[in-house]
Amino acid sequence: MQYTQNKKKSPSGGRINTFFPSFIGLALWGNDLFVCEATKRFGTKFKSGTVKDFLSRNASKLRSNLEFIKGKQKPVILSWPREKTTVRELYVEVQDLKKLRKTLGSQLDSLFPFKPGEAYFDLYPCNSLDRSRKSVRGRKVYLFAINRKELDDVIGRLEILGLRPSRVIPSPLAFLPMLNRKSEGVACLHRIGDGEYVYNSYNLGVLVETHVCNEEKLKQNLREEPPSAVFAIGFEDDKLPRQVIDVIPKQVSVAYLDPSWESSGAAIYEAHSHSYDFQFLRPSKRKVNYQNLYLASLALLILSLLVTIPQISQIRDQRRLVMVDAEIAGLKGHAFALEKLNRIAMSRKALDAVSNSQKGYVSRADILLELATILPENTWIKELSVKKNIFEIEGFAASLSETMLLLEDAPIFSNVELIPPVVKDKDGMEHFRLKGNLLREKTYERS
Repeated sequence: MQYTQNKKKSPSGGRINTFFPSFIGLALWGNDLFVCEATKRFGTKFKSGTVKDFLSRNASKLRSNLEFIKGKQKPVILSWPREKTTVRELYVEVQDLKKLRKTLGSQLDSLFPFKPGEAYFDLYPCNSLDRSRKSVRGRKVYLFAINRKELDDVIGRLEILGLRPSRVIPSPLAFLPMLNRKSEGVACLHRIGDGEYVYNSYNLGVLVETHVCNEEKLKQNLREEPPSAVFAIGFEDDKLPRQVIDVIPKQVSVAYLDPSWESSGAAIYEAHSHSYDFQFLRPSKRKVNYQNLYLASLALLILSLLVTIPQISQIRDQRRLVMVDAEIAGLKGHAFALEKLNRIAMSRKALDAVSNSQKGYVSRADILLELATILPENTWIKELSVKKNIFEIEGFAASLSETMLLLEDAPIFSNVELIPPVVKDKDGMEHFRLKGNLLREKTYERS
């Protein structure tokens, strides 16, 4: 197998404080595999190499002569190509992020073209809303999903080379360690084919936009969000197309990077502090033998009853004595008793006010669970937004009329209306936008 090997400088231009002595970053580019080792030794030093034809060669014939990947086991971070990743965008309340992450697996088929168990997935929350959605209450969240079979095949090939990944991230996150966290509006442009590009936008060290697009869409993104700096990767002769250069302001600097820089960013990802722990390869929950668990619980319950029944009368008498002593102590002095009653009344009034305010709240996680329950497998939700008691969804459906009937019959939705236009794609799927009202009281009582 062909390979190259060389030392390279830190992409950030200086020393990087790391928690591990060394770690390895991997990145796929076409059929090749880029490998980079970052070692903390009087700063951070890099060694990199390429395994040619990594994906196209027969797995049994995979070999590598890269000496720095041999020997002691090191953490390995794999950057997964953006064009092989399915992305959805949602706006979620901050307090609902943890709940969404736990329930995402059960509603995966309503958001992605995957059934449960067919994909690896995780979510990445942005620290702020994008400019076009400042009025929306909630936090912008990207949902990333990749085909399980494709990733398992790549991991199997990497294991042959002794490089099993301890973490897998989408390629837009691999460039975070290379960016200045104080920089606003940095754009990374990847050329992935003839007329096909990946557009990533970063603001203050956070990924805010990521798209796979054609040249026209790329120019539109650059016009709508003029960048302060541009990184270009994979362009022939280190030149952007003239049509793309024309829409970039002249004062904006354009830096052309080698594709291997993605593996360098992946290598130092673990040393880069993040506000969110992204990981495609989250450990799956252990399977529970419910029959044995039931028998064990029943046996424990019977044993507990046999031990506690003779002591029930004694415990009740002791509790009654404690309650009587507490009441006597609480009734000492008429003035003190009245003051205590007033405090109790005020506390109850405050609790009633809190309870009434809770009845009017519907979380986006509850809405997502309802959609995942009622919508068929041939209906996908691309985007959901909620403002007060009005919701709006965008997605694809094989039968839009059936989808609207299901939403109308749902207990928490009403007055469902279509927002034109409706567009059919080449597969016959109808691209739609719907809006309607939320029945908050019913939602609260049911939950």
